[in-house]
Amino acid sequence: MNGIGFFVLVMILLAINGAVGFWHTRRDNRTTQLIYRADPGVRGWLGIALTLTGTVVGGGMFLAVGQIGFEAGLVGYLVGVIYLFGLALLARFVRHIRKLMFDRKAHTLIELVACNYSRPVAVQFAVINCLMYVFLLAGQFVGMFVFAKYVAATIGVEWIPWVLVTVAAGMMLCYPVWGGLRKDVITDYFQVTIVGLVGGVLLIGLLQTGFFSEGIKNLPLSKLDGTGYGFVFLIGIVLFLGPLFLVRMDVWQRIWTAKSDRDAVIGLVLAGVLSLLFYVLFTSIGMAAFLKGSITAENATLGWVFETFSDPWMLAFISGGFFFAVLSSADTFINNASVFLSWVVSGGNWTKAENNQTLDKALVKKTRIIALVLTVSALGLAFLIPNFVDLFVGAFSLLLIFLPMIAGLLVEEWRSSAAAISSGLSGVIVFLVLFFTWNPTQAFAPAVVLAIVIHAVVARFSASRKVSA
Repeated sequence: MNGIGFFVLVMILLAINGAVGFWHTRRDNRTTQLIYRADPGVRGWLGIALTLTGTVVGGGMFLAVGQIGFEAGLVGYLVGVIYLFGLALLARFVRHIRKLMFDRKAHTLIELVACNYSRPVAVQFAVINCLMYVFLLAGQFVGMFVFAKYVAATIGVEWIPWVLVTVAAGMMLCYPVWGGLRKDVITDYFQVTIVGLVGGVLLIGLLQTGFFSEGIKNLPLSKLDGTGYGFVFLIGIVLFLGPLFLVRMDVWQRIWTAKSDRDAVIGLVLAGVLSLLFYVLFTSIGMAAFLKGSITAENATLGWVFETFSDPWMLAFISGGFFFAVLSSADTFINNASVFLSWVVSGGNWTKAENNQTLDKALVKKTRIIALVLTVSALGLAFLIPNFVDLFVGAFSLLLIFLPMIAGLLVEEWRSSAAAISSGLSGVIVFLVLFFTWNPTQAFAPAVVLAIVIHAVVARFSASRKVSA
C-alpha cells in the first residue's frame, strides 16, 4: 500500500474538518455561555437530523456495531429499529417539551430538572450524566486505539496511524472545548456528509460480495434469532432502549435549538431513519466479517474493510470517514459532560451571565477548563476499560436509571424528589456492582427495573403523605 498517499489524504480531510471547526461564525446578541450550552432556536430540520445522526454514528459505532454484528448477529438490526422507534416516540412529545422549557425559562435538561426537583436530585443527575458522557468519550478513544493498532500492522508503517490518531485527538481538545454546542453542530454538517458518502462506499462493497443475496444464508441460527447476548439483554433493549432518548441531554439540546416544533419533529424522525440505515450497514459488515473466518470480533469492521478494499485512496477515504464519525460524536460528549459539571460548579450564575459580559467570559473559561479535564480523564478511562461495547452499554445503562425521574417532568404524578434521589442512587449502585462482578451487557436490566420499582413506591408513599397532611 502507498502509505504516504494514505497519510496525506486522511490529513487533508482532517485539516478541512479543523478549518470548519475554527471558521468564524457571526456572534448574535446571546452570551457566549448560552451559545456554548444551548444555542436555542437557530437550526432547521435538516440541521437537527444531521447533528443527531452525527452523535449516533460515532467512530465507536463503526467498530462497536460491527462487533455486535460479529458476536450477536441481527441484534444490531433490532437496535437500529428501536432507535427509530425511540426518536419517533420522542417526536410526539416535542411540543410539550419545548413549552415546558419555555415556561420554566430552562435552556437545558439539567436546568429543567433543577426547576422541578431539589438541588440534591439535580446534582446527582448532573454528576452521573457527566460520568456517562465520559464513558462514551472513552469509547471513542478506544476506537481510535483499535484503528491505529490494526492499520499499523496492515500497512506496515507504524507511525502513520498513530500520527493521525494524535491529530484527531488534538481536535477533540480544541474546537469542541473552545466552541461548545454551536461548533459541535456546524462541524456535524460536514462530518456526517462525509460519513454518509463512506457508508455508500461500504454498502457497494457489501453488495458486490453478495452478502445480502447469499452470505446471510450461511450464518448460524445463533446470529439470526436475536439472542446473541442472551434473553435478558434482548428483553432489556426492547423495553428500555426506545425511551432512552427521553433522558439524553444532547437530544433535548437539539429539540431546543430547533427553529420550530415542526423542525424538531422532522429532524428527530429523519435522524431515526438515518441511524437505522447505519445500524443495518455496520451490523451487516460485522456478520460478513464473521463469515470470512479470518477476522476477530474486535477488528470486525476494520478487518472486513481492509480485506474487501485494496485501493489505498479508497481506504484513506474510508479511514477519514472513521475519524469524522469519531469527532462527530466526541464533540457532543465533550460538550454535554462539561455542561453538566459546569452546572454543578456554577450553574447558579448561568442566568446572571446572560446580562453580565464579565461573568459570561469567566463562566465560559471555567467550562472550557472543565471540558479539557474531562477529555483527558476519558483518555485515561480508555486504558482502564479497553472494550467499547462494554463502555457504550455501561454508559447508556447509567442514563436509563433516570428514566422515571425524567418521566416525572412530563407527568406530575411521578414527580417526587425523594423518589428521584432514592431510585437513582439505588439503581446506580446495583448497576455498578453487577457491571463489574456479573455481566457488563446485562447489568442494566435489573438495575433499571429496581430504579423504576423504587421510584414508583416512594412516589406513591410521598403522595399519600401529602394527602394525609
